[in-house]
This record gives sequence, C-alpha cells and structure tokens, in this order.
Amino acid sequence: GHVAYSTDEFDFVMISLVNDKYNRDKIKDCNLWSYVLIPTQELIDKKHPLAAIRGALNAVVAEGENIDQLVFSGPGAGANPTASAVMGDVLSACHQLNSDQSNWYPLREYTGENKNFEDVESSMFIRLSVKDEPGVLAKIAGTFGENNVSIESVIQEGRGDKAELVLVTHEAPEKDLNNSINQISSLDAVTTVTSLLRVYV
Repeated sequence: GHVAYSTDEFDFVMISLVNDKYNRDKIKDCNLWSYVLIPTQELIDKKHPLAAIRGALNAVVAEGENIDQLVFSGPGAGANPTASAVMGDVLSACHQLNSDQSNWYPLREYTGENKNFEDVESSMFIRLSVKDEPGVLAKIAGTFGENNVSIESVIQEGRGDKAELVLVTHEAPEKDLNNSINQISSLDAVTTVTSLLRVYV
C-alpha cells in the first residue's frame, strides 16, 4: 500500500523502489561511470507516474537528455508473469550451456567501479520536533549550510510543545546529509528527528 505525506506545501506518497544512482568521472578523455543500486522506500510527488504503480504492477523509469523520462509498467507478480520469468531464466541457462563464454550475459560484464554510498546524492524529507523559540530555524539552516546542504523548502507546523519543522533538501551527498542530521539532532532546540525519508527527484 501507499502512505500519503500531505501538507499545504508537500503532497507525497511513499513507494518501494530500487534507485540507480550514478556518477560520471572524466579520466584521460574517457567517460567512466560508477553505479550503485539502492533498494529503498522513498517519497515521490503524487503527480509522478510512478505514484500510480500499485499492487502487482512493477515499473521502470528510463531517463535521457533528449527523452526526459519514459515509464514502462506491467505485472510483476502472479502466475503468468512468474512463469514467464522462470522460463526466461531456464532459456538463459540453456543458452549459456551451449556458449563458449563463461559469462555471456551482458549485464554481468560491467567492469566499472562501484560507487561509495556516502557519495550518492539524495534529497531528504525531514520532520523535526523543535522548541517554539526564536532562532531555531536559523540554527538548523546554519548547520545544513556548514555541511554544504541546501534547503529546497521548509514549513513550520503547530506551536508550543507541538511545534514541528518540515524540510525538504536539495540533492546532496549522503555523507553531508548524515552529518547534518547528526549535528541537528544534538541541538538543544531540537527535541527529536521524527521522520527522515529520501525523496525521489
């Protein structure tokens, strides 16, 4: 099922996905790519096509400079899809038995570097319980700034003991995001970090 995260500023649903994060480095005029696949729960805007993928449906999003985003969806569970996947694996195994190549499957031939997870860039949805007093937002924003994390949007909900700040960051390395969260959680003005979720962008 989907979990909705709605406020006046944000309208998200939470989905399960495997996010393909990549990094492009230029070394000696060669384009080298490093990849990391991240299975995760992420928030996504309700207007995004992936937000409508539910139940037994699976989807793949392909992105390109000239095509923007292409979404392919179809059944990923049930008798027929499962039988099709099993038969595909059997036929692949038979093909490999008759092949001189020990590792013929193209996706297994990737020889690039694996990307360090700390270097993966993510956007974060953060909900904080805070003291309702002057200067709290400035301290939190300053902590993000010291760690090179930019804030995309922020709203305050409630007053007094029920005061909360809801923030969405721009994409930043996981290392910088985690450092920010750890430092913010130790501030006297912050009671607790209530929610911490990645946002699909």
